Amino acid sequence: RVSDWAKDIMSKPAFTLASEETELSLARATVVDLGFTEPQRLRTILERAATFGLLPLPPEAACVLREKYVYQPYGEVLWAAMEPIADSDGLPLLFSVDHDSDERWLRTLWSDPEGVWGPGGGFVFAGS
Repeated sequence: RVSDWAKDIMSKPAFTLASEETELSLARATVVDLGFTEPQRLRTILERAATFGLLPLPPEAACVLREKYVYQPYGEVLWAAMEPIADSDGLPLLFSVDHDSDERWLRTLWSDPEGVWGPGGGFVFAGS
């Protein structure tokens, strides 16, 4: 399942596809895993992750993850550690890969530039 907002940002120029198939290593990390004890802004999270060799996730990789992660635990939400893509209303969004009562979803989350992400939230990064 793909939410309407996810479909919306997939239609934007910032959503690009690789010109050829490539293999990508993925890594999951929480804000705490990155050494923070307090909520942090996305920019700070991405900068700290880079010091561990974790890179922003190409947006298309979140779509592939949703397709391939068929045994995602119920209740788990993974946020794509990516540069936000503006939707049709200009709001910056990130993809999320969710498994809830409505099955498995590719959704979006609003990424307010001044907003913070809690210590326990799980991000998916590209490994270096």
